[in-house]
Amino acid sequence: MTAKIEAARAARSSPDFLIVARTDARSSLGLDEAIARGRAFAAAGADVIFVESPESAAEMRAICAAIPAPTLANMVEGGRTPILPQAELAELGYKIAIYPNALTRIMARAGQRLLAELKSTGTTAALADEMLTHGELWDLFGRREWAELEARFVTRRAP
Repeated sequence: MTAKIEAARAARSSPDFLIVARTDARSSLGLDEAIARGRAFAAAGADVIFVESPESAAEMRAICAAIPAPTLANMVEGGRTPILPQAELAELGYKIAIYPNALTRIMARAGQRLLAELKSTGTTAALADEMLTHGELWDLFGRREWAELEARFVTRRAP
């Protein structure tokens, strides 16, 4: 893995590209081995170290204290790592937190609810108040900015 990190560093063409090195050693080989790997990854030049599956706040603190690089917390509901507030993660020493699949999982639940409503009632009207309006949805995709840009370049209207 350290050779891969060194190769990634050598191939990096932009300082904006971060190398995140992950180890899953905690679950199979223990915390000490995971920390040792994280330290080796940092020494090889990884910008961020991701030790997967610490099982307590104490383990999380130990990871951050032992690794001389920014660390990443993986907040997965139902996983082995406790879900902690961002302020507590920062206090433990984490610089980055990710919440993989949280948005997808909650959207899938909402989709199931909508489809169940449609199947049972034949309409989605009962859920309309929980939906974004068309304008609110389009605003998520920069509707106003696109309209302003279009207005700058449209010189005449089609007949």
